[in-house]
Order: sequence, then structure tokens, then C-alpha cells
Amino acid sequence: MAEHIKAGKAQQQGSAVIVALFVLMVICLMGTAVLSVAAVERKVVVSQNKVEMLRQAADAGVQVARNIIMNYLAAGQAIPAIDDIYLENGCRVEISCDPGSIDNNNNGVVKVTSRAYWEDADGGVMASKAARADLLVDCLPDCAVRANTLKLAGRYYPTVSGKEIDHLGNQDWDVSYTEARLAGDPAQPRFYPLNGPSYNSFNEKYQIQHPYFYLDTQQWPGIPEPYYTWRVDYVYASQDEEDYHDLDNSMIHIAPFYRPYGYLEIVDKKGHPEQIGLEQGWNNIFNTDEQTELFENTLTNPAWGCAMSEEYCQAEVINALRSYEGSIIYPEKVFRSQDFIKTAQVIEHLPAPTLSPELLRSYRKLAQLCPEWEYISGDSDKLECNNGKYEVDIGSLDQTYIFVDRPVEDTVVLDFNAVLSPTDYSLWDWLDSSSEPFFSLIKNEHRSVIIISTADLELTMDNIMFDHLSSDTRFYVISEGNINLTLAPVILEFSHSPRNMQAFLWAGEDIHIHCGVSECNYTGLIYAGNNLFIQLENPERMQEDEQYFRIEKNDTMIQQFPESWAYLGMAPIIAYTYMD
Repeated sequence: MAEHIKAGKAQQQGSAVIVALFVLMVICLMGTAVLSVAAVERKVVVSQNKVEMLRQAADAGVQVARNIIMNYLAAGQAIPAIDDIYLENGCRVEISCDPGSIDNNNNGVVKVTSRAYWEDADGGVMASKAARADLLVDCLPDCAVRANTLKLAGRYYPTVSGKEIDHLGNQDWDVSYTEARLAGDPAQPRFYPLNGPSYNSFNEKYQIQHPYFYLDTQQWPGIPEPYYTWRVDYVYASQDEEDYHDLDNSMIHIAPFYRPYGYLEIVDKKGHPEQIGLEQGWNNIFNTDEQTELFENTLTNPAWGCAMSEEYCQAEVINALRSYEGSIIYPEKVFRSQDFIKTAQVIEHLPAPTLSPELLRSYRKLAQLCPEWEYISGDSDKLECNNGKYEVDIGSLDQTYIFVDRPVEDTVVLDFNAVLSPTDYSLWDWLDSSSEPFFSLIKNEHRSVIIISTADLELTMDNIMFDHLSSDTRFYVISEGNINLTLAPVILEFSHSPRNMQAFLWAGEDIHIHCGVSECNYTGLIYAGNNLFIQLENPERMQEDEQYFRIEKNDTMIQQFPESWAYLGMAPIIAYTYMD
């Protein structure tokens, strides 16, 4: 019995050992499974991380290629082969570009393929991922100026000379022929001009020189063989047996063309002609009001060099003739924008740039979220409505990056000249002592100025003031509608100083630039979705110093934009796919 009990206990102990061994085995199996699962999961995570890193590297390759393409096309150069990029994590990115439908004018699509490789120590490929993007490059800054049409207007002055125009643009009135006064003439003037010399031959006609104006394009209506000078048709009369010149009925004929005054130059950094991209070409249409502004009927003064008495008397006779209605015959008024181009290279049938509303919405969101931007809502107290236009209180601005949220049909006005016109002390002292945030940011932090709105924008400014605050101040002005820029001297003592302006203007519709300074050097780009009108209007009308507006292309304006290039809509990605 005792032995039987002992045998039972031994069996129980043996069973317990077996159970323990079984449990231990199960635990070991479960632990192994857990470890195996963990190892697999780790490998999956590592693999997924590698895949994600490869995908991100491929994405980065597209962006690198995009920047390279933008810079080369903006500089007017062919896209080069892009070297492989080696990353610190062992990835290698291979980039290839296919110009696709791009043409000689840099319009169309560039296809970019970026493939990232994960390689072992021997250079063998362990994994790879590729991305492909289509870039639209017809909006790149390949031209200094792009628009649907271009209209230029300075002023036309009637030319009364048959001789060469000197370096100051003066006309020489030939006074070698005079006619002694008659007995019945008044005591003054003592002499009268006869007909000036005729220039009927080809060689003599082209003694009249102008660097950008062609004489053979102008006509003198009604005269088959024109005199390329002035002449007076005198009517003689007699009273009390004394002959005299009947100025009431005499006629003066002005030479057969108007001389253009003021010119536009579009050049690169070396002064060589730069490109203008136009879709529809030149705009040579002008209305009645513009005709009055374009064609000046004041005769040019005689040039120095002839006898003072003869010069004085001729001017007096001309003035006397002009005092009688109908006594002067002027040439036909023919307006051509090309007359005011001095240096440029025109490319026609180039599509005008487009400004999408989506881009403006991106700016609105950026201005609402970014502390460096100032968002001005439509009902902001920084806007004051005057005569149907919304004027921005510039003195109240806290930033130089501004988005004004008014609808497309409205007009927003920013008159910097009105703000910066102190009357009680020096302008420079006022600028140096100004503590207003807008001007302080420009002066102390060298901030650029960004003005964006869905509404039309009207800006009046004298850039000599911003040049004083910071010589590298750049303006980025973007409107879904129209941009109207007026450059006018704020104080008279600096009215003849050259103005230097760095700017990028981009309008969905028209851009109108009124230049009221004698010399303006504009560095940057001008893009109009519809029409561009540049009007040179020197209020002092000094013919001795010809007015000019010089545009120097600077594609680095895009690179210097404080925000991402994407916010300027440059080379947008219109298609994007992962190839594996």
C-alpha cells in the first residue's frame, strides 16, 4: 500500500515536470514568434522608411531640377545635363530632363524624371523610387517685358530744321536767307525769314539724323515734293504807296514730320538689347485726348550759333504768324509706338502671361497666417473710401508685405508721395527720424515691399525716397486686375535727378506706367496679362534733355522674392506621378 502510494506520487511529479516542460516549450515558441514578428516588423519599418526616404529624395530631385531649369531658361540658356546628387544617407538621385514641347521662345512643357537609388557598399542597387513631373515654363522671366500689346508715348515736337540734330536734340534754324523789311512794316522786327533751303534729294534729306526715328516713314500731306524744312509764304500788301508784309494772310509751313521726344530702352546687364515678348504686337491707336497730349504744337527755339539779331527776329516773326488763326500748317499726326523705342529686341506672337485666381488665394492665405505679412480686410479701418477708390493709410502699416482684400472691380490707392511730403523741414530729416514701422523695416531690416490685391492697384511714388532709406529696396506689385504706377518727383529740387527702381510688376489685365521724371532706370521685370502702356510725360517739357525710361532685365528679382517661387507662379507643376 505504501509502495503503491509512493508510485502514485512519482507519477504525479513526472506529469508536473512534463507539464512544466510543455509550458516552457510553449513560452519559448511564443517568445520566438514574438521576436520573429518584431524582427519582421522592424524589417518592414526599415523597408518602409527606406521607401519613404527614396520617395522624398525623388521629390527633392524634382525640386532641384525645377530650380535649375528656371534659372537657365530665365537666363535664355539651354538646359544642361544635371549631375547626380549624393545624399549623406547613402541615397543617389539621378535627374533627367526632356524639353518636350518647349520651342525656341522657351514656351511649353519640360518633363523631369527623378529616380532615387539605395545602393550597397559595392554600388549594387538595393531599391529605387522615381517621380515624374511636368513643368509649365511659358511663365518664366525669359523676357524683360511681356504683354499682349505694348503702347509707348512720349511727345512729338514739330521739326523746323533741315540740318542735323545735335547731341542735345536742338534744331538749327537756317537764317542765311533774310528779307529786309518793307517801308510799310512796323519798326520791329527788322528782318523776315525767306523760304528755307529745300532738301529734295535723297542724300540731303537724310542729313536729318535720329538714333531711333526714321524720316522716310513720315509724309507731308498735300505736297508732292516736300521741302524738308520750314518755309513762309508771304502775302504782300500796299497802303499809302508803301509796301508791307501782310502777316494776317501769310502762311508758315512746318517741316513734314514731328520729332519724337523721349525714348524707352530695354537692355540686359551689359547694355545689349533685351527681349520684349508681345502676343498681338504694337498698339498705335490713340484717342482725341491722347492726340492733344502727344503732339506739341509749340515750335522749338532757334539754336545758338547764328547772329543774335537774326535769331531774335525770326522767333518774333514766327510768334507773330502764330498769333493769327490758320496761319500755320502742321504735318500729319502719325503716332507709332516704335518711334519711342531706342533699344530693344521684339519677339511677337509670344503668349501673354496669365495670372491665376488660385495664386491670389494662396497669397490671401499666406497673409492671414504669416506674422511677417499684413492682411488688410475689405472693411479694415486702414482703408478710406474717397471718390469710389479705397486709399490705404500707409502711416498705419505694420509690415511691408501687404495683401489688400478688396474685390476685383474695386481700386486700391497707395500714394507714397502724399505721405512723404513734409512742408516744415527737410525730407531727408523726416525719413531719418521716421519711426513708422513700414519705413523702419525698409531702413533697418532692408525689407522688400510686396503689395498684392485682387483689386486694381494705383501707386504714386518717388523712388528717390526709398533709395535713400535702402538702396536695395525691391517692389513686388501683383494685381488680378490693373496696375497704374505713377512716378513723379516729390520735391522740385530733386526733379532732375535720375530715379533708380527695382521692381517686379505683374497684372492680370493692364499695366499703365506714367513716368514724370526725366530719367528713370528700372531694374526688374514687367508682366501684363493684357496691355502695357508706358507714358513719358515730363511736366517741364525740357527738350534739351531728352527724357528716357530704361528697363534693365533682372531675372534674379524672382530669386530674391522673400517667399517661395511657387508664390510667383513660376514653372508650376502641372502633372506629378510616382513611377513605381
